[in-house]
Amino acid sequence: MATTFYTGNATLTAPSGSDTYGVEATLITTPAGSSYMVYGLEVYGGDSGGAVKFSKNNGSSDVYSWVISVAANQTVYFDNKWSLPAGYSFKAQGSAAGIGISVSALSQE
Repeated sequence: MATTFYTGNATLTAPSGSDTYGVEATLITTPAGSSYMVYGLEVYGGDSGGAVKFSKNNGSSDVYSWVISVAANQTVYFDNKWSLPAGYSFKAQGSAAGIGISVSALSQE
């Protein structure tokens, strides 16, 4: 069984109009026949800070989502672990421009 390490990065955009969150950024999409174990998530607040909505999506809808807040110029690191089954994706949306995200995962195929 081969193990592959994966890192996904995104800088989030600001919402437009009356939207609460900006454009959704896909951080990881798990290919068929594989599963990922997410083991690290880092969020940087950028110049203004704000809220970030994370979601696990099964290809047709969000099956789980949560929101965190991060202060300007601060970094939050989560070292909890969760699985992302085949065909799922891990996505993020921010309430302000410039919030940075980095996620680390490994797969076993």
